[in-house]
Amino acid sequence: MFTSYRANNPDLYRKEIYTGKEAKISFKQGLNVAGRMAPNEREIALTLSKDGNPEIYLIGVTGRVRKRITDNWGIDSDPSWSPDGAVWLLSPIARATRTSLLPTSLAARRSA
Repeated sequence: MFTSYRANNPDLYRKEIYTGKEAKISFKQGLNVAGRMAPNEREIALTLSKDGNPEIYLIGVTGRVRKRITDNWGIDSDPSWSPDGAVWLLSPIARATRTSLLPTSLAARRSA
């Protein structure tokens, strides 16, 4: 997965290693960056700024938004998955707080 500005917006793409085929996954207005595939390969955690402030979202592999994970004034970026898919690692860039671990079950409750 990678982000490209080729369409004058930071859009998220997926590239097949063996064929070289590329597909645009997320192309909402604003940031579509830091995409990380879940260990089960059914979901992608990424940073979107479609509502103004960069937040962590969960999307399907087709790009459909499933859940907003964070909702705060800071810039949340660079989500990562634990190997079992149970925890996200979030890096709050513009806040004076540490990087945090967020259990996916807690994240799901926060976004509901």
